[in-house]
Amino acid sequence: MSKTIDRCPHCGGSALEVLVEIEKYSYLIRPTEFESIWRTVPMTVGLCHSCGTSMQLLPPNREALDEIYSKYYGSYPTFASDAEMDERHREFLEFLIASGVPMTGHALEIGSYDGRFLARLQDAGMTVHGCDPNAAAAAEAERAFGIKTTLDYFTPDTFPADSFDFVSNRLVLEHVTEPDVFLSGLRKVTRENGFVCIEVPDCGIVMAEGAPFWMYEHPNYFTAGSLLRAMRRHGFDGTVTSHKGILRAVCRKTAHATLPTDDAAVDVALAHEFRRKYRDYVARYDAVLAEIRRQGLPMAVYGIGNYFTNLISSTSLDPSEITAIYDGNPKKWNIEIEGLGLPIRSPDTANQGGPGVVLLASASYQGMLDRIAPYMERGGRALLPFPTPMLYQRPAVAA
Repeated sequence: MSKTIDRCPHCGGSALEVLVEIEKYSYLIRPTEFESIWRTVPMTVGLCHSCGTSMQLLPPNREALDEIYSKYYGSYPTFASDAEMDERHREFLEFLIASGVPMTGHALEIGSYDGRFLARLQDAGMTVHGCDPNAAAAAEAERAFGIKTTLDYFTPDTFPADSFDFVSNRLVLEHVTEPDVFLSGLRKVTRENGFVCIEVPDCGIVMAEGAPFWMYEHPNYFTAGSLLRAMRRHGFDGTVTSHKGILRAVCRKTAHATLPTDDAAVDVALAHEFRRKYRDYVARYDAVLAEIRRQGLPMAVYGIGNYFTNLISSTSLDPSEITAIYDGNPKKWNIEIEGLGLPIRSPDTANQGGPGVVLLASASYQGMLDRIAPYMERGGRALLPFPTPMLYQRPAVAA
């Protein structure tokens, strides 16, 4: 059973405020070949007035996280394509070099998975090591690239002090239930003047929109300001930039255990504005759903991911109202979502005779509209999620 926290896990502050409370938050454990699991839990998203960081005040316990990681993240390979991952790694390496990170010395990647990025660092001249609890992925790293992986979650005791000149930690910190301890561990294993690069989702962008953005396995939600403050509290200094919805902190370990941080008032104000916009967003979405119901239109969902689970949890959309599920990733097709009794289909299915309305469950909905263009041209309708929920139908083309 999860326990409500009364002190900020980032800075230890006690001035915590509730932003959003959801009685039943539903999330999917990624379906495998043999099973599909749906969970429902209470969710409370809050804010620390001391450091400006948003977080879950009722965070998942280790048992829940272990289940998510073993089933959702534990499969190998993932649903991401090889070409997609290779491009991410290529671009990230170019970013590091442009940021002044030298391709020399010893490098650690926390969350190294199958070693593809470490292989690029190795080719660039670094001595590399991985840290990841996924045994199947670690075996692939050694088979394909000869890269050794420590099979464990990273803690301050995983490696000796001053072991690495560079530490990469991409899309991991948002998952950590004790971020203060985790960052202390980063400082311990990084050599003086060594570099650390951290990537986390840019929650500042989505908070400004007012749309639901949380994931159960993400206890922490960072803005550029709150991430840089966290790094400076642990003796790292550098910059934080945003790239395609991801924050990137490139920092060096300094001689000081801590550095001064700025006022968190900007992030506190952003969180308060988000709360207002979120309530308005949900009300607008529910108004569109009410109109769809009034017209008696069947509904399908396009996109099985975080935004879909937030729709189920935050709005009045009931799973029983969904008549079809589409996703653009072929690796998900024909997998059935437990509790819905519906297999995931190709969006091309909608083009062959789709329902009355397709709910586009992604921020990148323009590409979805392009994919179901034949459906839309026949008079189909789509519920556009951003910036304001609206029912969209393409104007008829004059004869």
